[in-house]
Amino acid sequence: MEETLLDRTKHLISSVWAITERQLLRIIRHKVILVGQFGLPILLLIAFGFGLDSLLPGLFDYLVAGVMIMSVFFASQFSAFAIVNDREIGFQEEILVSSAPRIAIILGNSLSGAFRAFYQGIGVLVTGLLMAIFVKRGTMLFVTPLGALGIFISIIGLSVTIVFASLFVGGFMSLLSSLFRDSETYFLVTSIIAMPLFFTSDVIFPDNLAIVGLPLFNMHTLNPLNIATNALRFWLLPGSSWPIGFTFPILIILGIVFTIASTWLFQVTARQ
Repeated sequence: MEETLLDRTKHLISSVWAITERQLLRIIRHKVILVGQFGLPILLLIAFGFGLDSLLPGLFDYLVAGVMIMSVFFASQFSAFAIVNDREIGFQEEILVSSAPRIAIILGNSLSGAFRAFYQGIGVLVTGLLMAIFVKRGTMLFVTPLGALGIFISIIGLSVTIVFASLFVGGFMSLLSSLFRDSETYFLVTSIIAMPLFFTSDVIFPDNLAIVGLPLFNMHTLNPLNIATNALRFWLLPGSSWPIGFTFPILIILGIVFTIASTWLFQVTARQ
């Protein structure tokens, strides 16, 4: 009996969810990771947000979106690492001989990264709001002229943006993880790529300060971290200079492109 399009779609969805569920269970069983991954974001909020807010008023509110996207970035990095880890322990061969489509492996890891990035990003946001309200005694986050309706719309837009940003980063990291067969090489190369993007972006400081003395990196509009971060700032800080009509379509396009590219490269490397 010939398999219909509906049957293939159901099989793809079930395969994606099986891989996603496996990755989520691995995270849930490691309680230290669930709690410890908030350590660095909170440290950055305290060190930069409170330490420099007196010199640069409003920096704390500006920093919250940057720390959120940094959390999304690293969550997606560790989710894509599952491909390398499965290859090291020999589990990838079991997946490859199954009936699961190759794209399900990439989508499953990216989707688990999206779940992880979402709760981590929302956790950073809640922490930042509590710090701003009870420690700084004031915040501009979610202050919109539409009141409660504007806050509701901003939260929905923020959540969707986090998911698409994590799919983009997860696709990009999956592309890299398809190239390497050991964890040391993977983390070395991803760090070499991530650090220049991070330090030449406006994740922590406004764009007029992030690239001082670095004229070669003055094209910060092309930095994907800036695009993702300022997409979040559109919802967090009304009046953002980066329109959502520019940032959000780019995140969607990048997510689709890197998912397709990583799937193709994974198929090529899996045959070797």
